Amino acid sequence: MSQKEGANFSSSEYLLCGVPVVSTPSQGGRHVWYNDYNSIICDSTEDAVAEAVEELVRHPRDSQRIRQMHIEQAEEYRRKFIDVLAEVFNRFGVTDVEPDVYFRENFIHKMRGGEHIEIIKKLF
Repeated sequence: MSQKEGANFSSSEYLLCGVPVVSTPSQGGRHVWYNDYNSIICDSTEDAVAEAVEELVRHPRDSQRIRQMHIEQAEEYRRKFIDVLAEVFNRFGVTDVEPDVYFRENFIHKMRGGEHIEIIKKLF
């Protein structure tokens, strides 16, 4: 319920778990993940937040639909990023690697440790 924030991983985590979100107006971008189905954005008062939560209890959402919608939206943003990466590669004459391949091999997903944990440890 913060007014300003950067990357909001909590919103993605909730949506990937199929949990609808109650949020207050914000700056920083978390609202891009929200729509009329997966969230309610309400005034930043205790009463408004309580009412929004009660609304979600009264009218439950399908958790699989929430999850799938978020996955599709995240893929759309990744595709846009890869398209920009392709433009940068083109501008600088990078021809020895495809942008899709470069992204796939170098993207470290925050919510997944596994095989990338050694890379992450080296960064810190």
